[in-house]
Amino acid sequence: MKHAEYSEIYKEDSLCFQSNFDRISLEEKQPKEEKKGLSLWIASVFIVGQMAGTGVLALPAALRDASWSGIPLLIFSCLNALYAGICLGRCWSILEERYDEYKGKCRYPYASIAYRAYGKKVQYFVSFCLDVNLFGVAIVFFCFLPN
Repeated sequence: MKHAEYSEIYKEDSLCFQSNFDRISLEEKQPKEEKKGLSLWIASVFIVGQMAGTGVLALPAALRDASWSGIPLLIFSCLNALYAGICLGRCWSILEERYDEYKGKCRYPYASIAYRAYGKKVQYFVSFCLDVNLFGVAIVFFCFLPN
């Protein structure tokens, strides 16, 4: 056996033994990691609050102005939003199954769905629409703030 081969075997053996020892000592020294971010419940509350937001505040006046015809329209709108949410959830599940990079956290899920379905141009369009929506929501909040 050559000297280089012997030294490589020796390094592997010593690293295996040393890595087990180091792993045990490092686990004892490192503090427990705290969870970062929001819980599912708090994130859901924020999403519902952002989506419903001022619409819930304006709902009584809108129903008063629409009279009885506003109730079926409200039910239809709720069912439409439910169906859209289910479709988006299924699309996201398909994306997670087919592409490994989406199994973890993703900061732009709608744009990712658009990219995988239609390409780069639609991804930019969806991102633009979401940005305009968030900007518009902020403007509405600032309009209602003084009242």
